[in-house]
Amino acid sequence: MKKIALTGFTSFVAAALILGVGAQTAQSRPNYKAQFVAKYVKPDGNAEEKTFAELVTKANCQVCHEPGMNRKLRNAYGKELAKLFDPPKETDKKKIDEVLEKVALIHIDEKDPKSPTYGDLLKQHKLPGGEPKAEEKK
Repeated sequence: MKKIALTGFTSFVAAALILGVGAQTAQSRPNYKAQFVAKYVKPDGNAEEKTFAELVTKANCQVCHEPGMNRKLRNAYGKELAKLFDPPKETDKKKIDEVLEKVALIHIDEKDPKSPTYGDLLKQHKLPGGEPKAEEKK
Protein backbone atom coordinates (compact mmCIF):
# COMPACT_ATOMS: atom_id res chain seq x y z
CA MET A 1 0.00 0.00 0.00
CA LYS A 2 2.85 2.37 0.84
CA LYS A 3 4.40 1.65 -2.55
CA ILE A 4 1.21 2.62 -4.38
CA ALA A 5 0.83 5.81 -2.34
CA LEU A 6 4.49 6.74 -2.90
CA THR A 7 4.21 6.08 -6.64
CA GLY A 8 1.04 8.16 -6.85
CA PHE A 9 2.59 11.01 -4.91
CA THR A 10 5.77 10.92 -7.01
CA SER A 11 3.73 10.93 -10.21
CA PHE A 12 1.68 13.88 -8.97
CA VAL A 13 4.80 15.89 -8.09
CA ALA A 14 6.42 15.08 -11.45
CA ALA A 15 3.30 16.13 -13.36
CA ALA A 16 3.02 19.36 -11.36
CA LEU A 17 6.64 20.21 -12.10
CA ILE A 18 6.28 19.47 -15.82
CA LEU A 19 3.08 21.47 -16.15
CA GLY A 20 4.40 24.28 -13.98
CA VAL A 21 7.47 24.77 -16.15
CA GLY A 22 5.32 25.22 -19.25
CA ALA A 23 2.90 27.62 -17.60
CA GLN A 24 3.09 31.20 -18.80
CA THR A 25 3.59 33.91 -16.24
CA ALA A 26 2.46 37.49 -16.43
CA GLN A 27 5.02 39.66 -18.12
CA SER A 28 4.21 42.95 -16.53
CA ARG A 29 6.60 45.83 -16.86
CA PRO A 30 6.41 47.55 -13.48
CA ASN A 31 9.52 49.56 -14.34
CA TYR A 32 7.74 51.12 -17.33
CA LYS A 33 4.78 52.18 -15.22
CA ALA A 34 7.01 53.43 -12.40
CA GLN A 35 9.06 55.59 -14.79
CA PHE A 36 5.92 56.95 -16.46
CA VAL A 37 4.49 57.87 -13.06
CA ALA A 38 7.79 59.39 -11.88
CA LYS A 39 8.03 61.48 -15.03
CA TYR A 40 4.46 62.66 -15.58
CA VAL A 41 2.43 62.22 -12.39
CA LYS A 42 2.51 64.71 -9.54
CA PRO A 43 -0.04 63.59 -6.93
CA ASP A 44 0.97 66.38 -4.56
CA GLY A 45 0.74 69.13 -7.19
CA ASN A 46 -2.06 71.53 -8.03
CA ALA A 47 -5.68 70.42 -8.50
CA GLU A 48 -5.17 69.61 -12.19
CA GLU A 49 -2.09 67.49 -11.43
CA LYS A 50 -3.93 65.66 -8.65
CA THR A 51 -6.82 64.93 -11.01
CA PHE A 52 -4.36 63.60 -13.59
CA ALA A 53 -2.72 61.40 -10.93
CA GLU A 54 -6.15 59.94 -10.12
CA LEU A 55 -6.82 59.38 -13.84
CA VAL A 56 -3.51 57.52 -14.26
CA THR A 57 -4.33 55.39 -11.21
CA LYS A 58 -7.79 54.62 -12.63
CA ALA A 59 -6.42 53.85 -16.09
CA ASN A 60 -3.64 51.67 -14.68
CA CYS A 61 -2.57 49.37 -17.54
CA GLN A 62 -4.75 51.28 -20.01
CA VAL A 63 -2.16 54.03 -20.14
CA CYS A 64 -0.47 51.75 -22.72
CA HIS A 65 -2.88 48.84 -23.27
CA GLU A 66 -6.38 48.23 -24.53
CA PRO A 67 -8.86 47.09 -21.88
CA GLY A 68 -9.06 43.39 -21.12
CA MET A 69 -6.68 40.74 -19.96
CA ASN A 70 -4.73 40.39 -23.21
CA ARG A 71 -1.75 42.64 -22.55
CA LYS A 72 -0.45 42.09 -26.06
CA LEU A 73 -3.13 44.52 -27.23
CA ARG A 74 -1.65 47.99 -26.93
CA ASN A 75 -3.22 51.35 -27.63
CA ALA A 76 -1.47 53.76 -30.03
CA TYR A 77 0.81 55.13 -27.29
CA GLY A 78 1.75 51.64 -26.13
CA LYS A 79 2.53 50.59 -29.71
CA GLU A 80 4.93 53.52 -30.09
CA LEU A 81 6.65 52.61 -26.83
CA ALA A 82 6.91 48.95 -27.84
CA LYS A 83 8.63 49.89 -31.10
CA LEU A 84 11.44 51.57 -29.18
CA PHE A 85 12.04 49.21 -26.27
CA ASP A 86 15.01 47.02 -27.08
CA PRO A 87 15.18 44.62 -25.38
CA PRO A 88 11.43 44.41 -24.84
CA LYS A 89 11.90 43.82 -21.12
CA GLU A 90 14.09 46.86 -20.47
CA THR A 91 14.83 47.48 -16.80
CA ASP A 92 17.32 50.37 -17.00
CA LYS A 93 15.45 53.44 -15.71
CA LYS A 94 17.55 55.81 -17.80
CA LYS A 95 16.76 53.90 -21.02
CA ILE A 96 13.07 53.74 -20.14
CA ASP A 97 13.08 57.49 -19.57
CA GLU A 98 14.81 58.05 -22.93
CA VAL A 99 12.08 56.04 -24.69
CA LEU A 100 9.37 58.01 -22.89
CA GLU A 101 11.05 61.22 -24.10
CA LYS A 102 11.23 59.99 -27.71
CA VAL A 103 7.61 58.91 -27.77
CA ALA A 104 6.55 62.24 -26.26
CA LEU A 105 7.82 63.87 -29.48
CA ILE A 106 5.72 61.65 -31.78
CA HIS A 107 2.53 63.13 -33.26
CA ILE A 108 -0.63 61.22 -32.41
CA ASP A 109 -1.55 61.29 -36.10
CA GLU A 110 1.64 60.44 -37.95
CA LYS A 111 0.12 61.71 -41.20
CA ASP A 112 -0.65 65.13 -39.73
CA PRO A 113 2.42 67.04 -38.53
CA LYS A 114 0.10 69.62 -36.96
CA SER A 115 -1.54 67.04 -34.70
CA PRO A 116 -0.54 67.18 -31.05
CA THR A 117 2.31 65.02 -29.83
CA TYR A 118 1.94 62.50 -27.02
CA GLY A 119 3.95 64.95 -24.93
CA ASP A 120 1.44 67.72 -25.70
CA LEU A 121 -1.36 65.51 -24.38
CA LEU A 122 0.61 64.76 -21.24
CA LYS A 123 1.28 68.48 -20.67
CA GLN A 124 -2.49 69.00 -20.90
CA HIS A 125 -2.89 66.26 -18.27
CA LYS A 126 -4.54 63.88 -20.72
CA LEU A 127 -3.72 60.22 -21.12
CA PRO A 128 -1.66 59.63 -24.26
CA GLY A 129 -3.59 56.47 -25.14
CA GLY A 130 -7.02 58.02 -24.61
CA GLU A 131 -9.49 57.86 -21.77
CA PRO A 132 -9.73 54.53 -19.92
CA LYS A 133 -12.56 52.29 -21.03
CA ALA A 134 -14.64 49.95 -18.92
CA GLU A 135 -13.52 46.34 -19.01
CA GLU A 136 -15.90 44.19 -21.03
CA LYS A 137 -17.60 41.47 -18.99
CA LYS A 138 -18.08 38.08 -20.57
